[in-house]
Amino acid sequence: MDHLVTDPTGYAWRAIFDPPVNLYLWPRPARFSSMLEAWIAEAPVNAQLHIDDSGDARRGLAAMLAHWPGVENADCADWIADMAMLTERYRALANRVPVCLRLQTIDDEDGTLFHVDHHTVRLVCTYAGPGIQWLPDGVVARDQLGLRGRNVTAANSAIGPVAAIQDIPPGTVALLRGEGEPGREGRGIVHRYSAVRARRRRVRLTLEVREHRGVTEQR
Repeated sequence: MDHLVTDPTGYAWRAIFDPPVNLYLWPRPARFSSMLEAWIAEAPVNAQLHIDDSGDARRGLAAMLAHWPGVENADCADWIADMAMLTERYRALANRVPVCLRLQTIDDEDGTLFHVDHHTVRLVCTYAGPGIQWLPDGVVARDQLGLRGRNVTAANSAIGPVAAIQDIPPGTVALLRGEGEPGREGRGIVHRYSAVRARRRRVRLTLEVREHRGVTEQR
């Protein structure tokens, strides 16, 4: 089995726990992208919610976005519903443990270092702007991970060839398996967040298990 699972149905999330798999993609259209790029200029978001029970995500997001310029628009209600749906499905995947939800607007992010996260499974959905980039396992030089005294550009070039970089488009749901479990060392997905160009904004939803303390944050 390949390390990548692409599931157009969105029903096979548990495939991320198959031993060879470290990336699951549910391709979806970026249906909220235009709306968000227009609104986010007026009201950027950088918030974190702790989700303990069913319904917490919808209530928390609705309260957080209550003063958005287009909050009464039906598209905004649909966006909140979509994020709440992803949160509930992620909680089910994580056996209903408390989850950390982060919703961020990013307009000045440089391209970051290719890296592996030290957690079990993280969900990322970029709703607007450029999404995640990843490298297929077969081209990754894992012994080159980290800066090792180099700048980011030089380190990325040593980790994997530019021609092999794959993009996850906005709208797509990505489950990224890290190295947070025994026996997963050297098997997590190697990825980075691509640069945000001038006058563009990224709107990103991230979900991860709240209790985990070993996550290495590299936006």
